[in-house]
Amino acid sequence: MDDPKQILAQDLYSEDVLDTNQFDLIKASVPDLMPQVEKVVNERIAAMQGIRSQQQFTLEMLNDFGGNAHALKSGVSMIGCKRLALLCYKLELLGLIGPDQDGNALFALYDTQMSPILQETMQTLQQRLSS
Repeated sequence: MDDPKQILAQDLYSEDVLDTNQFDLIKASVPDLMPQVEKVVNERIAAMQGIRSQQQFTLEMLNDFGGNAHALKSGVSMIGCKRLALLCYKLELLGLIGPDQDGNALFALYDTQMSPILQETMQTLQQRLSS
């Protein structure tokens, strides 16, 4: 198991956006890959955004946010989205109940990094599907 402190300290931009070898393997076996990816991403982002839009947060809400980040991480990891997976891993660690739970750090990271990394990832996937 990875050390949470090391994961939280890791620079998001130290990871490639996409492991092209892994993605190409999946792409070859799943003809309608992009609609499936978009569905999973949209569902999880909507759930996280719903929690984020609340005025106050409970520990359980943060835990739910972390659980959604975990589910998104699992999905994007399978197709090689390394940078987005790392971001989701950090969000998961900061959200789930435990010694690393930190709502302020969780939402600061989500607010500043999710949109640009998600946009970059989706653009990269589209480009790779076109090639």
